[in-house]
Amino acid sequence: MKYLVFFVIILTSINCYAEILGDINDDNQVNPVEAIHALQVSAGIKNKLTITDNSLDAADGNPKDALYIDNDGRVGIGTTTPTANLTLKPGNKYQFNKQLTGLVTVAPNSTKVNGDNNTLFTQELKAGATVLIANEFISISKIINDRTLDLSNDHISGAFNEAMFTSSDIIAIHDSNNNPALVINQSGDVGIGVLNPSAKLDINGSLISKVYRNSSFSEKTFYNDSTTPAQIPDKTLIFDKLKNETSIKIEYSDYIGGYHNGCLSAYLEIRINGKSCPGGKLLYLNYTCDNDTVSRTHTYQTFKGFCDGLSTGTYEIQLWIHKEANNYKCFYVGYETSRWTIEAEEVY
Repeated sequence: MKYLVFFVIILTSINCYAEILGDINDDNQVNPVEAIHALQVSAGIKNKLTITDNSLDAADGNPKDALYIDNDGRVGIGTTTPTANLTLKPGNKYQFNKQLTGLVTVAPNSTKVNGDNNTLFTQELKAGATVLIANEFISISKIINDRTLDLSNDHISGAFNEAMFTSSDIIAIHDSNNNPALVINQSGDVGIGVLNPSAKLDINGSLISKVYRNSSFSEKTFYNDSTTPAQIPDKTLIFDKLKNETSIKIEYSDYIGGYHNGCLSAYLEIRINGKSCPGGKLLYLNYTCDNDTVSRTHTYQTFKGFCDGLSTGTYEIQLWIHKEANNYKCFYVGYETSRWTIEAEEVY
């Protein structure tokens, strides 16, 4: 039979409070290995840390509050005010560094780095990555082989048989089969299903982006034979633009046609909130020019254009049609119970 025993030891000479929690075995003896290990960890002896209130300090007191846990269980590294389950000290350039295989040597004021027989430069690094050698951060300009690489700038102090570090992936989440699910590397590239993303967003699989869409059936054909622009009723789309520097890709599908006399024509214009796009009009013209003969084309078509120059905000896409001059012609949109569709997508 096993019992649970709990000891409290107060070491007043070193201002330490330790708790020992261990098993009593069938011989009514405390497991000494468990008890001593618990004492070492609790007292900070094994790791040479100083315990002060809710934090652990380095043995020499610097850094102070190296690891802190508040009363809500939030953990701070280098900070006593964690705001999330895990909070790192802001601006700490040593965050997420990992040691690379082997040791390296670089002469003072040199860009040439030589590794020992264990380094794996081609496997663990890539050009453009930043490395830490003897407290100097420098980016890599070229990887020659597993034992040699060039830095982008001189290493001022030099180093002899020193460990080299690089920033690990900021986030690396794998599934139950150890396949990459989400990776954000030190360059800010994001991989979804990709272990080593090579672009700002690298996806292994399908991508569904948000596209605003309005689609319905036309009950009748709408046309305008006036030189005054007229908005097509009920065919609009509301969308939200999130960034200033992007464009809006607009697609409109419908039965579109024109009835013309000669080469004069009528137009369809896509407008935003009743006005032409700031970067230039989006016009669609559909007709066949056959001297003075009358022509009519009325088929299902798709018109696509890009509207530039819009700031962030909520907008309405509208369809306007008008003819060019006072002669016999008009512009047709829709046909009986045919389907029409307007789509808008924000793109760079």
